[in-house]
Amino acid sequence: CIHCRKATTKPQSVKGAFVRMLTDEDHTRVLTEVFHGTEDNVIQTYSSNYVAAQVHNHPNGSPPSAQDLLFTAEMMREENNYQATFVYNHEDKSYYSLYAYEPEAGGNLYQALKNEIDPVTHDFKSGGECDKILKTMESTYKNFSSEIMQIYRLCAVIEEFGKGIAVTKYNPETKKNEVYRVEKGKDKKGNVVYAPLICK
Repeated sequence: CIHCRKATTKPQSVKGAFVRMLTDEDHTRVLTEVFHGTEDNVIQTYSSNYVAAQVHNHPNGSPPSAQDLLFTAEMMREENNYQATFVYNHEDKSYYSLYAYEPEAGGNLYQALKNEIDPVTHDFKSGGECDKILKTMESTYKNFSSEIMQIYRLCAVIEEFGKGIAVTKYNPETKKNEVYRVEKGKDKKGNVVYAPLICK
């Protein structure tokens, strides 16, 4: 299994969004200052050629978004050193991650996603190429929680357009680490299916 890399910061407030960058300059890892935002948005102005990871939160406790996936792919394309995007979950103190285990795959994924994200919802655009793929998953995943459904939606898009990123969830209190992915195949009728898999 691919293990996510544990972040070394814990936010103290759930009132709004925050973001921090982890840089790796001169082989010394440093966390930047915290950039605070609104309830559902934060803009970070930090720029460096040595960004290794980004840590931010979703105050509603949701998993990484489609926008987070696009950001990760873009960072993989632009930064040879980029390793992961972490999303902190206040509800159970866990970290989701989009772990870049094949940085060279970022370029293809970024090209596939750059026009697929709704700027308002931060989700995949309705009627887009990703949305068409995700509609094929609805019957398979109809009994899943919204959290797990969101995770596997990202996994399906990663599988289809580039691979190279693992979706994980790590709880530092229980030491539980989960890696999510899907396996693309066909059902008995020849329809494309994305079978959910989890590695613990």
